[in-house]
Amino acid sequence: PTPAPAPLTYKVALVGAQENPPVLTAASGTGTFALNTAVGTLTGSVTTANVAATMAHLHTGAAGTNGPVSIGLTETAAGSGVWAVPAGTRLTSEQLAAISTGGMYANVHSVAYPGGQIRGQVGTEVRTATMTGTQENPAVTTNAKGTGILSVDPITRALVARITTSGITAVAAHIHTGAVGTNGPVIVPLTETSAGSGIWVTAANTTFDAQQYADFLAGNLYFNVHSTARPGGEIRGQIGFEVIDVPMRGVQEVPANTSTASATARILLNPLTLSASGTITTSGMTTSAAHIHTGNYGANGPVTFPFTVSATSPSVYTMAAATLTTAQYQALLAGDMYTNAHSAAFPGGEVRGQIGDVIRTGVMTGAQEVPANTSTATGRGFGRFNPVTLEVAFTAASTVVNPTVAHLHTGAAGANGPVTIGFTQTSPGVWTSALGATMTPTQAAAFAAGGTYYNIHSAAFPGGEVRGQATGRE
Repeated sequence: PTPAPAPLTYKVALVGAQENPPVLTAASGTGTFALNTAVGTLTGSVTTANVAATMAHLHTGAAGTNGPVSIGLTETAAGSGVWAVPAGTRLTSEQLAAISTGGMYANVHSVAYPGGQIRGQVGTEVRTATMTGTQENPAVTTNAKGTGILSVDPITRALVARITTSGITAVAAHIHTGAVGTNGPVIVPLTETSAGSGIWVTAANTTFDAQQYADFLAGNLYFNVHSTARPGGEIRGQIGFEVIDVPMRGVQEVPANTSTASATARILLNPLTLSASGTITTSGMTTSAAHIHTGNYGANGPVTFPFTVSATSPSVYTMAAATLTTAQYQALLAGDMYTNAHSAAFPGGEVRGQIGDVIRTGVMTGAQEVPANTSTATGRGFGRFNPVTLEVAFTAASTVVNPTVAHLHTGAAGANGPVTIGFTQTSPGVWTSALGATMTPTQAAAFAAGGTYYNIHSAAFPGGEVRGQATGRE
């Protein structure tokens, strides 16, 4: 008899960056699935880390797009973090077509992220990018931003890419060849889905050649979005890396100083391997040392990663590639690390810059109100601020019936305090801060230190029906 064909094996790596929209989280997962092509049965599982999962599924959908649940996964034991395909699962013809073309993804849900906290496209190599003007060469000053995702079949090298932009009237978008900080030629064009949508996708049946695929795996490709004002590119994002550019000034030191020196740090982070490296370039100072420290905005902390002076310039310091722990990765994502350049005049630091936006979340319940109440409503707040401009962006969502107002207050857990930022209801149950709203440095330091709370009020509970201390990092 003819032997049965060997099962097809599909690998998957799950991270928050693959969610749509992306999720900042230190949670992760890996999985393997085996497909019996003779009868269409699927086996396998996903193993998660650093996530309190409530559900997990296989969905149908291409990279960068959300789709319906195809197969529910079952946790093998409560709290194990292992979610398996139920025994006897047989794929339909549509599901077979989806999984064989990279059109199926694993998605792990949590209370904090009911739509999905980590996700991974099944059977394809996926890389993401965050797009900014500072990544352009030369750097561009712009409020535009974007995210990109690229999925490649490792066998056929067929690819699917999607870019989502805001704050830009783009005229073209491409994938280019080039390492971080270098410009290179266009290799794949993208087309806007409709005029002004801000969503750009690759054409069907697009593939990489062998060299392009090697460049993709090596991190030597980037997304670039062009505008009339910036024909060479207004925003750019290295595919497979988080590139964080950090302006450093004396005003961010604790205590602040009046030095006229400045510096720029660039931190390069691989979210799949948690490998990080960086450079700090100073100006107007005689630098004696440079580091990444762990510490909140407005507070000092210990050295975490040292930098070494470059052999080519005394004003350039570099950090060799280092693998972050999960805790360090979470701290970096939440804005709990900073770059610091020291001098003889300022041995504690002459210029400093918080790495990325400072992010704090809170789960809201009636039990946290002061005094506590018996409301069964719940909610979640998410907030961030830019450590340079102190501009904020807040969202609070809850199940409160007939809410009246919502705010961020300053106050420790167990104590009431004044309103810091007021929110406006933008849709049923959802409240946001005004565009361009800012904090004072004192308010920002309190927010970073966990000294603020989200509060949603109602007619039944005018002092607040649900409240949550802003201490979470994701």
